[in-house]
Amino acid sequence: MSSVSLFVWGLRKQGISRPFAVDMNHLSERIGDALCYTAFAPVVRWLRRRHQTILAREQYDYRRIDSILNQIMMVHSDLLS
Repeated sequence: MSSVSLFVWGLRKQGISRPFAVDMNHLSERIGDALCYTAFAPVVRWLRRRHQTILAREQYDYRRIDSILNQIMMVHSDLLS
């Protein structure tokens, strides 16, 4: 068992269910938050903007694909059944 697992197991034994998330996404967010107060703040802001842009593009693509598929199903429903 790793030391992190033992630590979390010990906290659960004391009645603390989940004091923090033990995953890399949470850890990288915490490191990014800490770096915001250093000279690396512009880099962190750039990375966060880039991540948001990627997510926005994906969401737009999903909506557009869904719209196109719905149009195809409406127009060609007789051929698809």
